[in-house]
Amino acid sequence: MQWNAIAPASSLILLSVLAGCSSNPPEPEITDSAPPALPAIKSVTTQYDAKPFMLRGVVSANGSAIQPCNSTTSYGLQLSPDLQQRIAALNGTGSFYGELAGYLSPTVSAGNYPAQFVVTQFNQVSTEHKGCDAPVRGTLAFGNEPFWDIAIADNNLVANVVGRDPITYPLQNVRTDALAINYIAQDATLTLTPEWCNDTMADNLYGWQAAAIIGDQSLTGCAVVSNFDPSQPWQGQYQGTDAASGLTTTVTLNADHSATTTYRQRNSRSVVTEKGFWQAHSDNTVQVVMTQNAGRQLLAERLFSREGDRLIAREEYINKTRHDLGRSGLQLTAVNAAAPTTETAVAGTTQPTMGEFPARRDRDPQVEKVLRDYISSHRTDPTGTQYQWLTYDLNNDGSPELLAMMDWCGTGGCTLLIFDGRNYRFNSRITLARAPISVGYNQSEGWQNLLFPVSGGGAQAGDHLLQFNGISYPHNPSTAPRASGDEQTAAVLFSDGASPQQGHTL
Repeated sequence: MQWNAIAPASSLILLSVLAGCSSNPPEPEITDSAPPALPAIKSVTTQYDAKPFMLRGVVSANGSAIQPCNSTTSYGLQLSPDLQQRIAALNGTGSFYGELAGYLSPTVSAGNYPAQFVVTQFNQVSTEHKGCDAPVRGTLAFGNEPFWDIAIADNNLVANVVGRDPITYPLQNVRTDALAINYIAQDATLTLTPEWCNDTMADNLYGWQAAAIIGDQSLTGCAVVSNFDPSQPWQGQYQGTDAASGLTTTVTLNADHSATTTYRQRNSRSVVTEKGFWQAHSDNTVQVVMTQNAGRQLLAERLFSREGDRLIAREEYINKTRHDLGRSGLQLTAVNAAAPTTETAVAGTTQPTMGEFPARRDRDPQVEKVLRDYISSHRTDPTGTQYQWLTYDLNNDGSPELLAMMDWCGTGGCTLLIFDGRNYRFNSRITLARAPISVGYNQSEGWQNLLFPVSGGGAQAGDHLLQFNGISYPHNPSTAPRASGDEQTAAVLFSDGASPQQGHTL
């Protein structure tokens, strides 16, 4: 790996914002479900501040456009000259996989694109991945000589160094200053600095250098921060009808940040359709910008605030001229929102925990007892059984479930056991399990949907959707329906992809 001391554009701004967010809390709550906070940036063509987000997608060979993952929409790209030159210098031909943070902005010269994506923070571009086959994951650092990797997930620093057993260090704090992000645990630290880093073995370019100390060993390499887009729960369809005029307004916010607004008058078959984009303005407000109407250029902006299952806009700007939307404003109700409603979820938060969760292979007395009791109840000696495990709250009740991947494996995969988080009572047994396993945003009977990769055995290859039936998850992923492209990933379990034969032994 090779490093360059030139920092990516806006990295110092990013880190100064991070520095204002943490210092030394007495009981830190450390998460890695989203990219580090980015500064809100004023677009030169819109009325509202944009909250930058991480966009994953396929970057064109000349770096002029990006097509978001699982989308047919493309956006123009505004890159720094330095980044353009570095992308051009990568070996290989054709498009690249990219992870870029920034915001969408309408431009007069946007061409055939509905908007332009202005890059404010670079994470990575890669010739190694085909299309969007790179996983959704949390912060990850890695290097060679020796080969090593460190994942930040579930409030832990998980270190894997060749020749050593994996070690999980509970994080004590995360500190930032003007030059670095520092993850701190007892006997382990990881420092990320915003400087270019080339992995010459894989012909990849990263926006972060990494330096780690694990016990008495010092390590250096490259890193990527989490590639999650935390604004995804905004996606969905919202609709409202004005009783006086009979006008129905429908706003659709898509996962790729494209948006449509349709208007239909009562007793009329004609529909007026506008196209554009959306992006979060704050945790509780979303900016919706329309740039096209019947093929003509347009600039119509609304800022919606969320109140329960409703979106409310008090004003709009059309070609930069402000228009008041009346005393009650424009009120739209969610008719097909990505985030589950409280009517379909159990007590507790209805949002799944986002992040990447690698397998744990350390010995936990309670976990070992649960597995020994389960195996013994089937009149089998548990001695010698290998497994890896993790905890994740599948039903959002505040008590994470125990998921154990056992070494009961065949050509199609291994066996996954799930135990209820409240009492570790047995819940589900799923065969043909392969890591990694994805957690969807959507729920069934109050439990998150699971997406299992399936291949071979006559089953249709791809991710298959396992939905909770009120008692358990389906036993066999290969007979479950194929997951649709609309099923968005919130978290990745067993994200390191390791086999349970590499796990702990009972």
